[in-house]
Amino acid sequence: MQKWKIKLWTFFFILYLTLPAHAGMMENIAKDFTPFTAYVAAVTEQGDYVIAADKDTSFAVGDIFQVFAKGESLTHPVSGEKIGETEKPLGALKVTRLQSTFAYARALGPVGKIKRGQEIRRFEGTSAFFSDTSGKGGHIAAELRKTLPFLNWQSAQHLKKDPETASLHFIVKNQRLEVRDSESDMIQTYSLPPVSGLSADRSGETKDIPLKKTGISPAVFAPEYQQHKMIGKFSERIVSADFLPQKPGLLLAAAGTSRIRLFRVDETMEELNSISLSPRKIQMLKWWQPLEKESPYLAVTAWDENQIASEIFAVRGNRLISVEKYIPYILGSFDRDGDGSAETLFGQNFDRDIVWGKRIRQMFPEGDSIKSKAADFALPPDFTVTGSVFADLTGDGVQETVFIRGNTLKIFSGREKLFETSGIGGSVSALTYETSPEQLASIRKTVSFEISPIVADFGQNSGRTLLVSGVNESMLSVSPLYSGFRNARLLLFQYQDKNFIRGTIGEELQMPVQGMAVRGKQIFFIQSPPASITSGDRVSYLYAYDITR
Repeated sequence: MQKWKIKLWTFFFILYLTLPAHAGMMENIAKDFTPFTAYVAAVTEQGDYVIAADKDTSFAVGDIFQVFAKGESLTHPVSGEKIGETEKPLGALKVTRLQSTFAYARALGPVGKIKRGQEIRRFEGTSAFFSDTSGKGGHIAAELRKTLPFLNWQSAQHLKKDPETASLHFIVKNQRLEVRDSESDMIQTYSLPPVSGLSADRSGETKDIPLKKTGISPAVFAPEYQQHKMIGKFSERIVSADFLPQKPGLLLAAAGTSRIRLFRVDETMEELNSISLSPRKIQMLKWWQPLEKESPYLAVTAWDENQIASEIFAVRGNRLISVEKYIPYILGSFDRDGDGSAETLFGQNFDRDIVWGKRIRQMFPEGDSIKSKAADFALPPDFTVTGSVFADLTGDGVQETVFIRGNTLKIFSGREKLFETSGIGGSVSALTYETSPEQLASIRKTVSFEISPIVADFGQNSGRTLLVSGVNESMLSVSPLYSGFRNARLLLFQYQDKNFIRGTIGEELQMPVQGMAVRGKQIFFIQSPPASITSGDRVSYLYAYDITR
């Protein structure tokens, strides 16, 4: 028999063997994306939507609903009989959190005016795109179109023309099929059946690609979690917060514009004391414990008129006692010996042109005062003492330097950049200042003081995990008066197969995160609203996730 006939029969035989597996996968896809009708029950003051459906119908976080309004009546051109009505699409909603009998959703892209009682349909009419990074999954596209005919299948060219369209992206990659929405959030993932006798495709893997050439990897892991619960409510808008582990719970320092409050946090939140720094404006709080078994210090970065005027307090019982005032440095504390305690405090000079100056001093207590000396090790360029952490993420026994600057996360080994990705941060602690306050034609600049990532073990198989706060890049603002921050997320980065991969914790959050801590099987975090021209200061909340390991 000729060789081409042998190859042809081999191909069809392999295809025959894989058809049942593909059929099972398509059955699961059909079930996961089954359309159903729901309705808008209410529109909240924050602009979110409460949606409800039949009792036998359940929502899932990430579900996309198309919103329709009735149009004109249609009649048969011959008989004149009414045959239906046209529909006007108003936009799409994305489910963000669940309740027992209803769900909360927000607009996914631009939407028209949506009222109570508006009909919405799960996935029906949603734009869909198919891509195959492996080059061997083309036959899946036809099966998807047949299985999900209610989707509005589009070409890749349409996606390039209108990237903001609410959509589903079906991506064949390695030995799996990923389904993501237009914000790149994972909705579902399916394992593709292996093809006997053929090597698995590895064109999409990143493990053999040099780190400095890789970008952000898709979300490929996410610890299981229960829906976050509220621990407490603050009486003001919190711009900065930091947690200190203490038995049996946590000591929390939280600051509004000019007042610092101390809390004891466990399953509840108890206020212990407070102190005012008025008229100075607080930008960042960081716990510092330079001496083992000694009481901790609280390093406070503050702004006074036209200069940095930071202060360090010693904790005595439940009181804050000032030990050094009007320090001309932005302050940040670090755990450099890996024992879980931030024993090192850096001060970075404020440069009016570039904000983050080149001079970094190391602080240390001496008697009843605080002294400083030049930092005794090299730091990467553009390093910032806020929004940063030192940790051994790669498992080589040497700490990497991690920091967030300009909504970009950077990871360095010494002075070599290992990884960089955007869409990180989004702190509401922002400072607008004059570059030359003595001149009439001074330029105004705004800088954000990002909260530091934290490192913890989330039960993954390889290495420690970096927990950071992130927001949708399209919603980032350079103005502290802007009230449009949305799509805040708790993001995970973990080193696997010579690359940093990304994951998520829980659902999308309604407000930016201004403080985080991991204790046991819980993640504590504070959500704060951005400043608003119209609403003024609003309240903040302390939440916790229970992580299943």
